[in-house]
Amino acid sequence: MCYYESPNKIYCIFIAFNRNVKRNTLTQFPIGINKMNYSPTALLKRIRDSKKINDIPKRLGIGIVNHSPHENIFHCCVQKTASQWFLNIFNDDIFYQYTGLLTQLYFKVGLRQDSYEAIPLRSVATPLYIAYSDYLAMPKPKRYRAFFVTRDPRDLAISFYFSTKYSHDLIAYIPKMRKELEALNMKDGLKYAINALEEIGVFEAQRSWANVDDEQHKIFRYEDLANNNRTFLKQLLSYLDVEVSAEKFDVLYNRHSFKSHTKGRSQGEEDISSHYRRGISGEWKEYFDKDVMKHFKSVTGDLLEVLGYAEEPLVKYQSTQPTAKTKTNHHDLEHAIT
Repeated sequence: MCYYESPNKIYCIFIAFNRNVKRNTLTQFPIGINKMNYSPTALLKRIRDSKKINDIPKRLGIGIVNHSPHENIFHCCVQKTASQWFLNIFNDDIFYQYTGLLTQLYFKVGLRQDSYEAIPLRSVATPLYIAYSDYLAMPKPKRYRAFFVTRDPRDLAISFYFSTKYSHDLIAYIPKMRKELEALNMKDGLKYAINALEEIGVFEAQRSWANVDDEQHKIFRYEDLANNNRTFLKQLLSYLDVEVSAEKFDVLYNRHSFKSHTKGRSQGEEDISSHYRRGISGEWKEYFDKDVMKHFKSVTGDLLEVLGYAEEPLVKYQSTQPTAKTKTNHHDLEHAIT
């Protein structure tokens, strides 16, 4: 923990670590130092420049204030439900200091495309794109907490369309889908996105979690995060039994606000080239017309009713393609994350 305060203290931590291990074990040190042949200045630079600098105190168990009563936390979700916001929270030094839990990152497509195995104890599995039946099959310790993040499936389709066509990294199925979307107008592109979400298993996963609610499992809604990020973060930490001081909470909240992750862009101000594109809920009303809605219902059936989302009147369909940066009229939600 001391390394957060001054470069000199980084060196002190490393030397203390070195005195307690054999030199040949340093080949496993997270920043890859395999010999103690660096001057203090060069060593400090190597540590500061390492992309894994934040792993050092966590690997050594340094700076833990409280230990979580849970041996594992399972962050379950589907795509386009602010999974990167949750990941950033769980990977934050403050969360680690008040839980002692490391993040176990799952870089998988998930849902129908993957299977999952046990995760290491004292860690947070995040994000798990997973249906409830597959989650149940995962080995679990005696003490754990799990939650699933759901979202209005109409907004999922909008977010998936923009992300796949403009901003998502070119991994897995994205290159093929992007090429196909580029050949379609927006209306047909939205239908394509709806079909893709069904094929991937997103709607099926949402349906599978709809009625899960007990002491160890909770359903969170993306809309609650979008409407009031501060309140949502408090509820999340409370559910996970994470007790942080008011000062630390404010730091955690401000560090992961929409503006913080978008270099000052206000929530509601759109940038289709950004992963944090817009940060609002109810966006489907601007893009769904009767034809798109009919197609959506033919694919999803009674999913809206099952998930508790109301059917609402349609507004005029926005037929023009968006520009790279477009300001919107949404201004009342300051800290949502797409």
